[in-house]
Amino acid sequence: MILTLLLLLILTTSASGQDAVWPFIGGANHTVSDSNESSVTEGLLLIGELGCTSCHMADSDSASWIFPRRAPRLDQVAKRIQPGHLLEFVRNPAISHPGTVMPAMLADFSPDAQQEIARSLVDYLVARSGSTWQPTVPDRVAIEEGERLYHQVGCVSCHEPLRETAITPLHSNRLIGRIEHWSQPQLSRFLRDPHSVRPSGRMPSLGLNGREADAIAHFLLRETKVAAPLDLAIDRGHRKGLDDSSRSRPWKTTVAAGFQLPERQRGNDVTTHFSGWLRIEQAGDYNFYLKVDDIGRLRIDDQNVIDLGETKNYQRKKVVESDASIHLEAGLHRIEVSHFQWVEDAILELEWQGPGIDRGPIDPSLLSNYRESLPTRSIWNVESDDVERGKDLYVKLGCAQCHEEGATGNATELEKLTGPLPHIQHPRYPLTSRQARDLQTALTFLRDDPQPPDPQQRVDLTMRTFRCIACHSRGDLGGVPVDRRDFFTGTDPLLGDEGRIPPPLSGVGDKLQYDWLDGAIRRGRSLRAYVNTRMPHFNHPQTLTLASDLIAVDRQATAVPRLIHDSETARSAGHQMAGVGMLQC
Repeated sequence: MILTLLLLLILTTSASGQDAVWPFIGGANHTVSDSNESSVTEGLLLIGELGCTSCHMADSDSASWIFPRRAPRLDQVAKRIQPGHLLEFVRNPAISHPGTVMPAMLADFSPDAQQEIARSLVDYLVARSGSTWQPTVPDRVAIEEGERLYHQVGCVSCHEPLRETAITPLHSNRLIGRIEHWSQPQLSRFLRDPHSVRPSGRMPSLGLNGREADAIAHFLLRETKVAAPLDLAIDRGHRKGLDDSSRSRPWKTTVAAGFQLPERQRGNDVTTHFSGWLRIEQAGDYNFYLKVDDIGRLRIDDQNVIDLGETKNYQRKKVVESDASIHLEAGLHRIEVSHFQWVEDAILELEWQGPGIDRGPIDPSLLSNYRESLPTRSIWNVESDDVERGKDLYVKLGCAQCHEEGATGNATELEKLTGPLPHIQHPRYPLTSRQARDLQTALTFLRDDPQPPDPQQRVDLTMRTFRCIACHSRGDLGGVPVDRRDFFTGTDPLLGDEGRIPPPLSGVGDKLQYDWLDGAIRRGRSLRAYVNTRMPHFNHPQTLTLASDLIAVDRQATAVPRLIHDSETARSAGHQMAGVGMLQC
């Protein structure tokens, strides 16, 4: 029995008793049934994607068949991801992140020891990051744009669609349960430059600009809840009154500490909406005083209390104010204040007076943007002793082997993985029986000292590793699955599938020049502006030979003959081709 198949022990349950999900390998052949068959190619893909060579070094011949996947950089990980979630992930990777390729490093320890070790490791990572994760208020305006981009630019070629009515296609790299623990600013930076965090290149850049990345990040984190006194929504565009929104458009949503106009939003044709819940501690009559320039309105429990938002109040350079009294019972009451600024100075002042309350602004402690109290967010307190212990464990447990650049493996060489299982602690992967057989077949193949792969074999391995086959077909390999085709769209429906589905790559090396093909692969170069799905940027060392390999495989030996015609013959032929019965231009 090959040792690595024992090291990569097949687990069906975790230490917690929950079902573990096997590693998701995007380029695997999911059409092959889980029979007794096995595949060298699938096994080689697993060796690379599971990071086996981070610990088990391979000789040069074997290494030419393997595209090792580098683990994410962890120097800023506690800024990106909530430390509490990191703790759960370190303890039980396959439960915390279903489909992850990270093994269970603590499976040989007792539950108490797992918790203690994981805590020390996270303390070290938090201290190393310098600061910790902070939640960000989702911007509802950005969420709408982010939803459109996520389902249009190519995210759903690998990940699941996230619309409420969408059915998750098979073999999706699932985000649910994983992405919610990110920081929005860090997620946005990651979407703009994935390789800065994940140097393996499996997550490519889609060429997103800052606004697009922010929008997708807000959409992915749309369920984030942040407690604050008030919600704040800002619209831009002219109004004739607060009820007229024909020329006004949503611009941004966030939170506010009180009923004060944000300095950055002071300007012409700006509408500001505050909303939240007002806690009344003693029933009685309460007086409210509203002063605005240009127009404003106070509503409590969906009723107008002070309305300075009609067109009759809408006069340039005029400050208007009013007051009103309302009886409020003890408890929570919905409160909303709207303000529109036309030109020049913006003024919004709201005061109140009531039982036991002198006239003045409403105390923010009596305001809440959620009716129900949100759970208190725990603060991660770093223990200094744990930091040093975590640093030592980070090296001792082999974390550095995968996550630190320049680290070299010190375990048994890949080609020598035979014999009985030694009595040592080792990583655990929840592999399927098919994945285990594929690994065994690939290790046997490498042990037989194979010749380096030829261009066709490198093309196949590269396209699988970087999941080019999620969008493109090449011969019998890959292509957009039926359950994802509806998510590939274009700007011109008259073009049919050619106007929305990425083109097949069969014979592409015979169609394109090297510079153009290499630019398409590494910089996302494309001439199909009418296709909404973007060509990713696969600018990674493991893709450097893909263009030349495609040309080596596809380029025909015979040159295209040069045809020489006089101008009149060429013009006549062009008219014929463009006419009825041929191209029908």
